[in-house]
Amino acid sequence: DEVKWYLWRKGNLLLSCGRAEEAKQFFARVIDIDPKDDASNTGLAQAQHACGETEAAIKTIQVVVDEFDAPPAMALLGDYHSAMGNHEIAEQWYQKTEAKMREELIVAGDAHAREVALFFADHNRNISEALSLATSDFDQRQDLYAHDTLAWCQYRAGNFEAAYVNIQIALKTGANDANLFYHAALICEKTGRQADAERWRKRMKEANPLFAPPLETLANTDQK
Repeated sequence: DEVKWYLWRKGNLLLSCGRAEEAKQFFARVIDIDPKDDASNTGLAQAQHACGETEAAIKTIQVVVDEFDAPPAMALLGDYHSAMGNHEIAEQWYQKTEAKMREELIVAGDAHAREVALFFADHNRNISEALSLATSDFDQRQDLYAHDTLAWCQYRAGNFEAAYVNIQIALKTGANDANLFYHAALICEKTGRQADAERWRKRMKEANPLFAPPLETLANTDQK
């Protein structure tokens, strides 16, 4: 187990900084040991997608969905189908993800609030509920990603100045996170801070040159 964790961790670190080809090798080594390891199959799928191998990523993440019925894997499966232009199939997986997440909310309550809020915000759905869940999560723990999640949901809801306040707090922690910088860039654009937006987009690419958020075209639309 320690060897598997080390290999997965190394792969995850490589993936997070854009070295997806190298990351695939470490995830594959775990899978050689344990073909159904959920974390490494998920990591391998993400690395494959980052390398433009989305059809392979669909097959890999399907292993996790079939074995564990896990909402994050279902969401990724939807994203990869969406990237391939299979939008009806993607929506089916998003609906399954949402249903499963709602079941977990009933059982675990606020413990899953952040996960559900991010899924809704990332996929531009149920935004009022996403904001409510992000607020509940923030009431429980005011860490870096509580501020980031709340800012992202506020952005989606059109509360751009409030989002700016929270994203600034998250950024002050010094975290080198491409997704955080992506959120910051979009929020700065909406609040008229174009120079800051460009700076955070540059930081995003420096942190992870392969970073490409799912459904980016939706993420740049005006709020509804």
